[in-house]
Amino acid sequence: MTFHQQLNDPTDTTQEVRSKVVHALSKTPFAVSDLRRLSGGTANFIYHATLKQLTGDEYRDGVVIKHGEGYVATHPSFKISTSRCAIEYESLIRLAGLPPLQVQFCTISTPKTYYFNYDTNTQIQEYLPHATSLKEYVLKHFSHPTTSTHKPPCDRLGHALGAWLRMFHGWSQEPKQAALRETFVGNKDGQGLKNMINYQQLLQMVDWYPMILGDARDILQGVSDLAAEELADETALCPIHGDFWTGNVLIPDVSVTDNVNDHIPIRIVDWELSQLGVRPLDLGQFIAELWSLTLYRNVGAAEWLVQAFASGYGSLDDSFAYRTIIHAGVHLICFARYWSSGPDSGQDEQQKTMIGIGRDIIVKAWSRDREYFREHLLGCLFIREPRALTVTLYKPPEPVRPVLNPSSTPPPTPMPASDMNRPCKRCKAEGGAFRLRADPTCRDCYIQFVAYKLNRRLGALHKDTRSSKALTTRRYLAGLSFGSSSSVLAQLLSEQARHHSENKASSPFEPVVIHIDTDLSQSEDESPAQKLLNEYRHAFPHATFDCVPLKDVMSVKSIDWSTLPLDADTKDEDPSARLRQLFEALPTLTSRTDVLRQLIRHLLLQKAQDHACSALLLGHSTTALAALTLSEVANGRGFAVPTQVADGMTTVCTYKEVESGVIQETNRLEFPIYYPLREIFRNELNQYIDLVPSLKKIVPVDSSSSRSGNSVVSHKDLSIEEVMTRYFDSVEEGYSGIVANVVRTTGKLERVPGNNFCGSCGMSLDAEGDSRWAGEIGDDVGDGPGAAGAGRLCYGCKRSIHG
Repeated sequence: MTFHQQLNDPTDTTQEVRSKVVHALSKTPFAVSDLRRLSGGTANFIYHATLKQLTGDEYRDGVVIKHGEGYVATHPSFKISTSRCAIEYESLIRLAGLPPLQVQFCTISTPKTYYFNYDTNTQIQEYLPHATSLKEYVLKHFSHPTTSTHKPPCDRLGHALGAWLRMFHGWSQEPKQAALRETFVGNKDGQGLKNMINYQQLLQMVDWYPMILGDARDILQGVSDLAAEELADETALCPIHGDFWTGNVLIPDVSVTDNVNDHIPIRIVDWELSQLGVRPLDLGQFIAELWSLTLYRNVGAAEWLVQAFASGYGSLDDSFAYRTIIHAGVHLICFARYWSSGPDSGQDEQQKTMIGIGRDIIVKAWSRDREYFREHLLGCLFIREPRALTVTLYKPPEPVRPVLNPSSTPPPTPMPASDMNRPCKRCKAEGGAFRLRADPTCRDCYIQFVAYKLNRRLGALHKDTRSSKALTTRRYLAGLSFGSSSSVLAQLLSEQARHHSENKASSPFEPVVIHIDTDLSQSEDESPAQKLLNEYRHAFPHATFDCVPLKDVMSVKSIDWSTLPLDADTKDEDPSARLRQLFEALPTLTSRTDVLRQLIRHLLLQKAQDHACSALLLGHSTTALAALTLSEVANGRGFAVPTQVADGMTTVCTYKEVESGVIQETNRLEFPIYYPLREIFRNELNQYIDLVPSLKKIVPVDSSSSRSGNSVVSHKDLSIEEVMTRYFDSVEEGYSGIVANVVRTTGKLERVPGNNFCGSCGMSLDAEGDSRWAGEIGDDVGDGPGAAGAGRLCYGCKRSIHG
């Protein structure tokens, strides 16, 4: 992380950190025999080290050691989170999969990382001998006076760097790079810091330079607001480097030629600010830094680098180009004081000139004044087509996708023909053949959107449940009903497991997917559910699948069985027979549906504990959660809705019979239940299934869309849950905001802690609420089986079980 400002380096701190680094590595394969402080960088202590034991040619020239503290290395009073260190290491691990960009004179890649100590925030990276930053390289090799001989190497170098950035931006958006995105998502500190030192500081600059920026205050306020609004919607953000400038491009100090014998390595370093953002931030910062070499140091060749860089990145739409220019202007304004050189009086004038230039291009880009940029240096951003490549680019291969028989797999529904030529709103590179929340979206971005939503929730779960910095196994149990939502959840969890198995630096990821077979027949043959589950095992081999019969719930201890209408004299009967008797004793279809859902939830919780899982994952979509919310309210459990619908801990009580007919609570534990697909609508999941052949082949046809369109005159043959499901299916397409608001509002409700819990559903009891719900109906439940335990039920379960 570089702030471009070199401050005093306190000797005492330097010696203390040096000793700390040597000690931290002393018992590792990277024990050092010599340590030399390197120049460059501000936030970290950076050294070149010679190792005591050379174990391979890659260490022959030594290694780079990056050590981070909770402050800026050259300014200890400036506090900064050490999370940046782990972010960079984990980012580089995943970026190792980014193929190098190879052109005739160079290979551009990210640096190799060999080791990271999470306790001391010490990282070992590869060392590039005789390297300097691109900034220093340009000042040395292309400085004033600029001649025509400088143009060919500037063109080659700028074009290659632009092509690499375009490749990184595209590669990082591929669905299979979801883990990289998850890592970048975690860098909230870096994201906030970048916004602060640019867009929040922008308004301070207006106060410091009112004569220059005062007239543009409203526009600069709008720019600051725009940057804040962009960060509000993570789904529209992309992985970016976050600090892509000439100081973070390392290049050997040799001439750039086309001689194949002079093939040079170039490294893109310093990924501590890697984050989710808008791509123009990377382009704008890099262009501003190159342009500053012309504005401050009179290096005219830097303008050739800007033009070649833009050409190498390729064509942009106008919105992307204007946003790039705006960020370049913001960078010129906010970092002008770091570029000044010469006497103080001259520095002040240089700063004012730079700030004025930044203001002008922001104002013109904000008003989308294309004519202003026609003859301007930054007009190169509006070139629709990139110039012909004069080098050979080795781009990453397209991901291999399984192909199904066209006759058995119809293509997904495309956007209207008038929208087919519109570019994807997210990547800007492909045609937006599908519509995602009113935006044209390409296939890959659609798939990535769904994967990102799940990874975001898994990241929150991991953060909430992680108890150590060590790499511990993440084992989650997911429920599978064979519906669209739970099937997508199983597929995405299998993909996560595959990725983690290939990445040895990440914690093991072991999803266990359980289907509860509700068939209570006595057949000894393989059930239809077991046959279908075998197809899931074959399609998603990186997850563990199991089929559990519903009758196993009879051994679950988290249910107070005395509250249910089960005859005590039938305890020795077959569990399936007892369950059939239970359902026959329930008064209505709504009751049977309600109790069945509760039993499945209890059994999944028990299996999660049996498998030593750290959480239970349920595949409810936004639409399903909205239906669950209102059906629970209608069933009389409104008090427990926050616990039923929101992510978080759920209290699980266990019971046992201490004497004949007397049930006693024996234990309580808190267990996490999460809904990873809670931010995705049902129709989006159905579209996702159409786009993923492995899912399309095995997921049963979802009849929800057909039934939602049927005209229902009477609901007497439907459960409350089914009625709510149909309602939200019909509302979702035209009024998705209503569906989302139900779930969002429910998520804001507080969980009221309880001392007593319902013996059936397990939710906390609300004595006053139950009395109000009962009203004139009262609590008379008769004298049948389970009546004696009715006092340990919530109002909703009383009504479901006893009518």
